[in-house]
Amino acid sequence: MITKTSREVIKTAKTLANADNSAFTDFFSNTTLLNNAYREAYDILVSNSKAFIDRIEVTEDTVLPYNCYGILSVTDRTGRPIHQSEMQGNTSSGWSVENNVFIYPKNGWKNTSLFITYATIPATITAPDKWLEVSFDETDYDPTISHSVDYDKDTQKVTLTDESNSVDYVGGQLTWDISDQTITWKGMDFYDYISRQDDSGNDIPFTNIQVDSPYMAITYNDNKMYIFTGWQATEWNYKCLYGHDTKGACYGLTTDDTTGFGMLWKDEDGKFYYAPFVPDTILSYPNNTLFAFLEYRIAFQIASLLNMNTEFLSKELDRAESNFYKNLGETNNAHRMNNFHYGPRIFI
Repeated sequence: MITKTSREVIKTAKTLANADNSAFTDFFSNTTLLNNAYREAYDILVSNSKAFIDRIEVTEDTVLPYNCYGILSVTDRTGRPIHQSEMQGNTSSGWSVENNVFIYPKNGWKNTSLFITYATIPATITAPDKWLEVSFDETDYDPTISHSVDYDKDTQKVTLTDESNSVDYVGGQLTWDISDQTITWKGMDFYDYISRQDDSGNDIPFTNIQVDSPYMAITYNDNKMYIFTGWQATEWNYKCLYGHDTKGACYGLTTDDTTGFGMLWKDEDGKFYYAPFVPDTILSYPNNTLFAFLEYRIAFQIASLLNMNTEFLSKELDRAESNFYKNLGETNNAHRMNNFHYGPRIFI
């Protein structure tokens, strides 16, 4: 398997577009270009291979799974395909979808098990911008409570506002106690949702919690930090681009989805940074054809938006797309790992 970070893909694309020194792209445009290109590749994959699929059995009208991206086929137990209802004419014998509900065929299939094969929803990919070194006086900093962050671009200084260790989080009151290692949500014990274990199976204590709903940053005793979206988590590893773990502590959190920034981070080198809270998503694929397609697709779009000559990129994009199609057979056994998981890297 070949792996690349999202930042690597964007960096290569900008180089191909001869836009290394251009300030044209930012977090929002990078993320948009990357996700659009990835979804193009994703659609090709799910249409031409067995990658990224799941299957459910139904015997009646059924709400489709939350991760259903699109239905690929509906069959009976023998594998015989069941056709979809048409918009016109007699529509009673086939299946349909209404408001995310699979409508079971009305004629000839009563209580018979049907199997829906569907493509799962593609993950959202993020490529964080470069973090910014800032000055911060931590003399009166209280690690037991949450803090909001304000960044001054002119002075490059960050100020924190004390919040509490009892805050609103995704519709419920979240309360924690670092000394007792307890965390509750809506009055219920939610420790198991944030707990981590070392190689010996012992719990790794959490040392700091910062909240800006629907995001939460939890730093642990091994100096690793995880970003939670709701109750799904991924390790925040900014240095994964360089092959290293990122260790330190999150001191405050006020997120901005348009820039990806919003975190005060104290790195293990003792310096403070105003940092993006989004992870650098790492992509994994059996060969380089996916990455070539993404990089040339993004490079072509960047060059086009900058009114640059795209003749060379257009030819290389056609070649990259052709090679991607040719190698689809190698992805039949590929699968998508959850975008939020406890591990040093985020795999798609």
